[in-house]
Amino acid sequence: MEISDLIPIARLGRTDESGYLVIKPYKIFKPELLELNHHFLFFSDNSVQLVKILDNRRKGNTYRISIENPEVLKEISPFDKVQLMVTESDYDDIFIDEEAKLVLNSEIIFNDIMIGVVTDIIDNGAHKILVVSSSGKEVMIPFVDFFVSEVKETEKKVFVRNIDDLLSL
Repeated sequence: MEISDLIPIARLGRTDESGYLVIKPYKIFKPELLELNHHFLFFSDNSVQLVKILDNRRKGNTYRISIENPEVLKEISPFDKVQLMVTESDYDDIFIDEEAKLVLNSEIIFNDIMIGVVTDIIDNGAHKILVVSSSGKEVMIPFVDFFVSEVKETEKKVFVRNIDDLLSL
C-alpha cells in the first residue's frame, strides 16, 4: 500500500479528560467512516501507523475517538499535525451508491461499439464519474444523463453518448 492509497478524513486534536482524542474533521469526513475496522495515522515525519478505533462519540459537531493502541500517541508532539486516514477502497465502499457499484466492470458501449470497461467510480461531490479503461488509456465519463443513455445491469453494459470530445482528451 502507498500513501496515495489513503484519504485524509480528519486531523487529531487534543486528548480530552476521559482519554478520547478530539478529531477535527475535513470536509470529506462522514461519521460512517469511524465505523471502519482499520484507520491510519499519518504523522508529520511521513510515518504511518495502523490503528483500530474502539469507540467514537459525537457531541454537536465535535467527534472523539478512542483507539486500541493509545501508547502510539505518546510519540506525538503538540506541534505534530497527525491526520486520521482511511483507504480509498474503504471510502468508496461506503460512499459509492448501489447503482454505481453495479456498473463496475461493465462494458462501455458508444455508437454500438464496446470502447472500454469501467474500472473505477469517483464521486466529485456533484456527481459520479466513470473511470474507463479504453485502448490503453483512462477516460473519465460523468455518470449523468447527458453522457449515459442506458445502463443494462444484468448484461453489465453502459451505453454512452456525447463523448467524442472526452475521447479526444
